[in-house]
Amino acid sequence: MKQDANDLVFLIANLYQMHNANFGSWFMSDNSSFFHLHLISDSTGETLIAAARAVTSQYKEHQPVEHVYPLIRNQKQVEAVLESVEEEPGIVLYTISNPEIAEKLEEACRDMGAPCVSVLEPIFQIFQSYLGKPTERIVGAQHALDKEYFSRIDALNFTMLHDKVERVNPAEIFLVQSMLSTDNSFSGFAQI
Repeated sequence: MKQDANDLVFLIANLYQMHNANFGSWFMSDNSSFFHLHLISDSTGETLIAAARAVTSQYKEHQPVEHVYPLIRNQKQVEAVLESVEEEPGIVLYTISNPEIAEKLEEACRDMGAPCVSVLEPIFQIFQSYLGKPTERIVGAQHALDKEYFSRIDALNFTMLHDKVERVNPAEIFLVQSMLSTDNSFSGFAQI
């Protein structure tokens, strides 16, 4: 059952990505240079997307067509992603904790001639070297549902339960939400 749910999420994510890629190609101007950027993650892809956009922002004359593949956690899903990479070749960036899946991805990209980079691996190696401890390969570790998370949810629920505001302008809510979601210093509080 869990595998079926993962496959369904993978299918939905691919349909969404295909829709956005087609729309993006139509919407962008013809005087720019485009390239395909495949972002493959075994979690949400949030870290990978942020890193990729930080780099692509340095190349204003080249526009990436992002293909985002979240929750890639088994060989079958990797094979489906590789078919997409083969259909629309480009740069492949990934954050995958499972070494066997990462190796399959790198090997297939090498065979296709597609540049492929593990975004976190160089950072893991520096930490391992400096701290003298191996990296724990935990998928989505930064998104832990721990005591701190539940305390924030409790505080939010308390506020909503005891809020006596009767009329709120939806534009004000949108403005605050937009400000929180674009300011990294508040990102932990903006996400529910």
